[in-house]
Amino acid sequence: MPVSQHSEHIDPPVILQPLWGCARNVTIQGAHPGGSVRIFAVTSDSVFPITGLVFVDHSQLVVSVFPWLQPEWKGLRVLQWACKDTAVASKVFSPIQAKAQLLAPILREPVYQGDRSVIVDGIVPGAHVELFVVHKDGSKEFAGATDASQIIPTSVIVNARLTLNEGDQVEARQALCVNSDGFGSNMSNTQAIQPAYGPRPFYIIGHNPNVLDDVR
Repeated sequence: MPVSQHSEHIDPPVILQPLWGCARNVTIQGAHPGGSVRIFAVTSDSVFPITGLVFVDHSQLVVSVFPWLQPEWKGLRVLQWACKDTAVASKVFSPIQAKAQLLAPILREPVYQGDRSVIVDGIVPGAHVELFVVHKDGSKEFAGATDASQIIPTSVIVNARLTLNEGDQVEARQALCVNSDGFGSNMSNTQAIQPAYGPRPFYIIGHNPNVLDDVR
């Protein structure tokens, strides 16, 4: 396995924007694989960490933060340790905007029986996303949750104990500041769960969604 030559200068990573109040994570780009990063909140009179030390596997990563982002902070700064004992500090990324307007999410893609994840669109970066199954009898069951990031679209993993069945429906909602949001946004459109059999759509360059026989 070849080892890359040590670099004397490694630029600090950047924090992707926009940043929203109550966001539960931060997306970092340009990090150095094999290094470590830590995110700090910058206020008018202090600087304090909102993450632990995070090992970098890839140049882009999503890091959960606590406390959640606050609009009264002046911004965020990321420190990176890579190839040296001393950290390289980024600029301050700002502003952290007041809470975003939470619109109902959108379920655009077909959902099939047995799927283990559902794609949810229209999510504010850093928001908490909840997925529900609406059964044929009208009852509703919590099906999974995730925190959205700047990397889109958002994919919600279905709880392992639950199976998506044909004839049921799925829907989703998003929330930021739980106390002020109440239950969060309005529910998304419902997406009927399709039967699992039959060819699944796929894309190839310069062609619309097709089944295999269409492009042979």
